[in-house]
Amino acid sequence: MKKNLKALAVLGACAVLALSAWGCGEKDTDDTTSASVTTEANILLPETEADTQATDDVTTEDGAGDTVVTSGDFQLGQVNGDVYTNDFFGIEIQVPEGWTVGDTKTLAGQSGVSEEDYNVETVKSNIESTKGRTYADLYIADPTTGDSINIQVSKPFSGMSLDKKQITAMIVDTTKTQLENQGIEVQSMNNVEVEVAGRNEPMLDAILVNGGLTGYEKQFYYINGDYVAYVTVASINGDRTADLLKYIKK
Repeated sequence: MKKNLKALAVLGACAVLALSAWGCGEKDTDDTTSASVTTEANILLPETEADTQATDDVTTEDGAGDTVVTSGDFQLGQVNGDVYTNDFFGIEIQVPEGWTVGDTKTLAGQSGVSEEDYNVETVKSNIESTKGRTYADLYIADPTTGDSINIQVSKPFSGMSLDKKQITAMIVDTTKTQLENQGIEVQSMNNVEVEVAGRNEPMLDAILVNGGLTGYEKQFYYINGDYVAYVTVASINGDRTADLLKYIKK
């Protein structure tokens, strides 16, 4: 059990780091290993078989009373007009006027793969074969302020009961250590609960300093079975994260 908890911490921390305010550009597509995959995470994760068969949707509750919709039909999200949706996770985000939307090439670069390898079949296969591997599913940003909303998808847990509050609480210390190892000053990092789209969500709340800039980030999760979507809102030189969360409609 101790190893399982440590694995959760490592994986959750990596999700924050991979697309933070400090690193939201494209990665080198020649490197086919995502920056969010660590040897430690892969070793610590329990060796259990994932149930990847398609099933009818079933609504359950996790240990924290969070509603979790389970379905085997994994899919990536998409932006149509000014709305991003991912029906698999039940996410809907309003794209603010004037913001840029990361295209397939951008998302592939952030995921550490070629554009040709960024498709639902390959993403699903890689996520399921390499526990902890994350793929970018959304990156939108304000070109004037640097504010951003991004989503990463992963399947780090197999046969484990997921509790959003537990995950959020466990990743704080590991995330702080990893950021500091990268030379980023962590002014504060807390486990909080904030209202999003009419519901209270456990989330990580951080203030980071790097290169003379102060960044503010909040991260929370959507869960479908063993799959997790990490949603991070970030602003620079001013905390606008509460306003950014208002663009999340579902």
